[in-house]
Amino acid sequence: DRTMEASPAFAACRPPARKANDVRGYWTEWTLSALGKPTRVRVQQFQGADASDREVVECLTRALENVQLACPRNGAPVAVKTAICL
Repeated sequence: DRTMEASPAFAACRPPARKANDVRGYWTEWTLSALGKPTRVRVQQFQGADASDREVVECLTRALENVQLACPRNGAPVAVKTAICL
């Protein structure tokens, strides 16, 4: 999570027109490979629909696919589910 929070690629996914108090949440499901790369990334909004959701989902998917994370301790792929709020 700290690597994702520090990455400007994730912060860039927040639509510039969105007001500061308008926070939306997105579920992300993916697999962390033995090399520390996210694979099989799936992103969806928590609930409801917003005009910018499609763009945010695409942006978050790209950001996750391109981030380098720490390798799993046991060297085996790990299923991950996390929330991202923007």
